[in-house]
Amino acid sequence: VVRRASDIILKTPGVQYTVQFAGFSGATRANSSNAGAIFVGPKSFEERIHGPTAPELIASLQQRLNEIEEANIFVIPPPPVQGLGTAVKRGR
Repeated sequence: VVRRASDIILKTPGVQYTVQFAGFSGATRANSSNAGAIFVGPKSFEERIHGPTAPELIASLQQRLNEIEEANIFVIPPPPVQGLGTAVKRGR
């Protein structure tokens, strides 16, 4: 399933590469025989200047990966980098 998902991802416009881990749960950061994680490297912004945008790329990947019925696949955007994104840190 991980290999099939990676092949679909690599055929998606705007994607440059993937790094995949079969047997690793990205949610729990633990080894698990029924889990997998795929990290996606988008093409540079200059190559995507006319699209797709990051939200469009995420939506496209989710739609394409929904075709795989053997697994529940979630496309999760990377977390913002403190000080560089629009996220606001609360607290002291």
